[in-house]
Amino acid sequence: LYTKKPVRSPADLKGQKVRMMGKPLFVDTMNAMGGNGISMSYTEVYSALQTGVVDGAERVVLVTDPGVRGAGLVDRVVAGLAAEVTVYDAVQPEPPYHLAEECAALLSERGAQAVIGLGGGSSLDTAKMAAALARNPGSVGDYWGLDRLRQKGLPVVAIPTTAGTSSEISAAAVVGDPAAGAKRGVNSNLLLPTVAIMDPVLTLGLPPALTASTGMDALTHAIEA
Repeated sequence: LYTKKPVRSPADLKGQKVRMMGKPLFVDTMNAMGGNGISMSYTEVYSALQTGVVDGAERVVLVTDPGVRGAGLVDRVVAGLAAEVTVYDAVQPEPPYHLAEECAALLSERGAQAVIGLGGGSSLDTAKMAAALARNPGSVGDYWGLDRLRQKGLPVVAIPTTAGTSSEISAAAVVGDPAAGAKRGVNSNLLLPTVAIMDPVLTLGLPPALTASTGMDALTHAIEA
């Protein structure tokens, strides 16, 4: 776990108020990144995050896709939360922007205080955009381009299940615009997730083709950088 203060156990997370400083907080559940990472169970992580990051949020919406839910990963996450959780599992590959608006309406309906994105880049981008719309008026189309958001959205906990998109650490949400027949982006530091939980074990159940394609995605990002 990487924070400003030393963290040697889940208890060290409690009471920490995480503020956006340009980068999200990372939880490395497998100590795969080395350094001062520690190994923690999901129950420990989420119990600690509830008081530290989302300020004891009582109502949370988890954004994912049918495949991730069918694989049992949603149940694994929800088991570690004491909050009331509503699951939005309608995310599609290359999601059209109306899904983010649909999800934002659900956030409002449920009075959500935080959002969890669980899945690949499509789920994470949908979660980030929906969280932004919860505190910024209008529709996704009002924010195409650079730095058009005016307020930070609801806190987002991003949990990637693929290795390719880096949406959990990016300041962008890329969604489909069916009318234009293209993908378009909303780019703003206000879209950065509050927390990114990196667990390589979550990638182990991916189909081989998806493992290969997301690996190439990661390589392409590295080459472009």
